Amino acid sequence: MTSGIGGEYQKQGNYASMKGQGLEFALDAKVITTKDFGWTLRFNIARNTSKITSLETDPTIWDAVSGNGAAILGRPVRGMFSVQFAGLDHYLGYPKFIGTGADKPVTTYINLQDDDLSNLKYEGPTDPVTTGGLYTNFRYKGFTLAGLIKFSTGNVLRLNPNISAAYSDMQALTKDMNNRWEMPGDELKTTIPAILDPISAAQIVDNSGNLVSAVYPYNLYNYSTERVVSGDYVKLAYVNLSYNLSPSVCKKIGLKATSFSFTTNNIWTIYADKKLNGQDPEFFNSGGVALPQPKYFTFTLKVGL
Repeated sequence: MTSGIGGEYQKQGNYASMKGQGLEFALDAKVITTKDFGWTLRFNIARNTSKITSLETDPTIWDAVSGNGAAILGRPVRGMFSVQFAGLDHYLGYPKFIGTGADKPVTTYINLQDDDLSNLKYEGPTDPVTTGGLYTNFRYKGFTLAGLIKFSTGNVLRLNPNISAAYSDMQALTKDMNNRWEMPGDELKTTIPAILDPISAAQIVDNSGNLVSAVYPYNLYNYSTERVVSGDYVKLAYVNLSYNLSPSVCKKIGLKATSFSFTTNNIWTIYADKKLNGQDPEFFNSGGVALPQPKYFTFTLKVGL
């Protein structure tokens, strides 16, 4: 941001330095090779880390809690921080947080433009640290079965910011609201805040006793420690079953070659954080603007005349 004297209110420029390093290991083995049977195995794993070594800007709380991560000195290029959740109000069920300042006050309002990050919790990088996959291929005479399992670990994700004090008929509630606070005492068994009626929403106060709009604590909740999940996943990404007719059979039916194959893609997420409620953890890495990867089922017939 500039004063605007030069005719530009914002200017682009390099504002930080970083150090990155990585290591990748790959194994490619033909385990068994005979005339009628073959087994090929491929495995790879990679680990990449980064660290901001110098920074010429003062990131705000809003920058640090972003789901895309932010550049913070001494942390990864896209590190994620969170406002620290301090529980639900006993009487009304709205969320409370640890505020800024040395005394760490419990409050319902935090200025997100404040650059005091001392009371935020560091969650981890938003980019995976370790990725890899295992591919295997079995061949028996004319049959071939191949599959790929891929995995990713070491990163965190921010759940969609869809927790609100009130909802209209034009909105769909998140599945999390099934476990929301409903009466005093529920704060002992759930961390999902209540849906407030107008009278309750008008009674929320900060740590100084001042009235606060319900918009603020519920918005903070979406960027708190309660809305962070692990980005780890294991997926069965690819399976292919194919059959090639033998040359002798093809010759008898007057064809040069004939093959059949059935392929599936992205069919099973073997492991992912349960808090995602079925959302694809790999989808979050697309930036939030692309569709999740669909499941594909493909049958192929190839005939050589």
